Amino acid sequence: SHRFRFTLRVEQLTGASTSKTYCLKFIQGDSEQVGPYSKPAATSSSTTTLKDYLVSADTTLARVDATRRFEHPKGTLAVLRLYQAKSSSGCSSSSSSSSSSTVAAVKHEQLVGKQHFNIAEYASLEPKSFRVRFELTSNVTVIGTLSCVELKSTAGDDHSGEVVHALKEKLKHANAKAEWAADAVERGEKKRKAEVSAVEERLKSTERKLEESKKYGDDMLQTYRELREMYEKIREEYAGLAEENENVKKENRELDELKRHEQERSVEKNKELVIAAVGASAAEVKQ
Repeated sequence: SHRFRFTLRVEQLTGASTSKTYCLKFIQGDSEQVGPYSKPAATSSSTTTLKDYLVSADTTLARVDATRRFEHPKGTLAVLRLYQAKSSSGCSSSSSSSSSSTVAAVKHEQLVGKQHFNIAEYASLEPKSFRVRFELTSNVTVIGTLSCVELKSTAGDDHSGEVVHALKEKLKHANAKAEWAADAVERGEKKRKAEVSAVEERLKSTERKLEESKKYGDDMLQTYRELREMYEKIREEYAGLAEENENVKKENRELDELKRHEQERSVEKNKELVIAAVGASAAEVKQ
């Protein structure tokens, strides 16, 4: 990691009033630098200046091996905030109104506007300056120069406080992750129990349906057996009736045959009687 100091030199404030006093706060993570309250001087109808207004912030950035670019270890964005003094009581001016003035002390302030930006984009191992333009949320624009200088560590400066702070932050994040994991496990356990309960209920419902289906099947099987038994009885009775019918037909045929023979014998007998009668008559005629 590398330690940098970023210094913003404000040149113009577009949209600011010359009758009010302002100050800038430069915030990066836990580092917060507050500039003095100053009254801007007019340069045109919409532009004012803050002569030699400087505000700085120190921060530690890490270099990404893959891209060789810098980034904040926690991805924190820098914030530039513009405040306005709500009351001038207890304040003193160090110069005339024609130029920028510095207010000694202000107890009451009001946030005018702010803008977040990625300060790592301006990091450089070599001293470097950038022209910047920050358009705040209140239609006030800050124009100036943002310079970057790497702070070299000394023998007596081992950044132990930063290391402890970084370890505390890591521990805090680890605890947060552990709490999140425990919460996720608890939610997963509740979800699993709910799913198991739903499956058990479905199994019970299926078992009930199977029991009902089994009972219905048993009833249908018993009905089938009874109908089968009735069918066998009817079939046997039908077979007996068919046999009896055949016997009756046979007897009728035999009776018909006897009748036919009787008729034939009767016809023969009648023929014989006729012949005898005719013979008798003829004999009588001859005598």
